[in-house]
Amino acid sequence: MNPNLMFPKIDRNLLDYRQGEVIENDDADKMNIVFLDIDGVISPYSGEVDRHNLEGLSKYLAWKYHDDIYTRIRERDLGLAYYEWDLEALGRLKKLLNSFEAEVVVHSGWCWNTDLEYLKALFRLYSMDEYIYDKMKSANKKENIKKYLELHKDIIENYVIFDDDASVQFDDHFVLTKKILTQKNIKEAYKIFNK
Repeated sequence: MNPNLMFPKIDRNLLDYRQGEVIENDDADKMNIVFLDIDGVISPYSGEVDRHNLEGLSKYLAWKYHDDIYTRIRERDLGLAYYEWDLEALGRLKKLLNSFEAEVVVHSGWCWNTDLEYLKALFRLYSMDEYIYDKMKSANKKENIKKYLELHKDIIENYVIFDDDASVQFDDHFVLTKKILTQKNIKEAYKIFNK
């Protein structure tokens, strides 16, 4: 059976691919950061994943990307990323990241029991792996983000926090999403980065 026919899906490469390289930081350079939650921001959970047999998806993606990391990713996580992550939300996010040469720090439940390469492999499905700079624990997100900002204050120029949980907010860099990252949310992020 042709593996290309097993898992038809919209081509993620339709999203603009990032031009250039990951930003290298030295003492003179500072970076913009997007603290990104996944569920309720780029993944609205529609139940689509439940309509698919996930058994062969990991083998198909390992074949497609020539990387056996996909055989080590939990089937449910892989299925959610492949079938549930929203193309429009990801496109909006990618445009924002390109506009401000920003990097992503993931602060989501998706970070539990995973490493950075695991998360990058999931974002590679959308040609966005090079944007993933770091990850954090998801427990007590507010305090973890505050600590992260303090520890990295010498390299962070500006930041935006996307989350669907209002309790994460502690300053005016927060953008509350509802189910999905909207164009209105992106406009709010532009205002924050332009301060």
